[in-house]
Amino acid sequence: SCDIISEMIDSLPDVSRQAIYLRFYDGLSYVEIAKEMDIPIGTVKSKLNRGRTLLKRKMRNKQPLKQLKNSKLKKV
Repeated sequence: SCDIISEMIDSLPDVSRQAIYLRFYDGLSYVEIAKEMDIPIGTVKSKLNRGRTLLKRKMRNKQPLKQLKNSKLKKV
């Protein structure tokens, strides 16, 4: 599950991916991310929002693991 999420994050555009990692893995504030990335705070918010939106879409397109396991069991 964590591997799938990491793959999804890694597939994001560079700026969104970097902002997501800084916010959710490193725990930086918007101000800290803006300084780290040398971009305005508004851009940080935009890139985080865009990254979250893309991740939600990617997650919706993935079949839940429980359903995946059940479908494999039924075919056997």
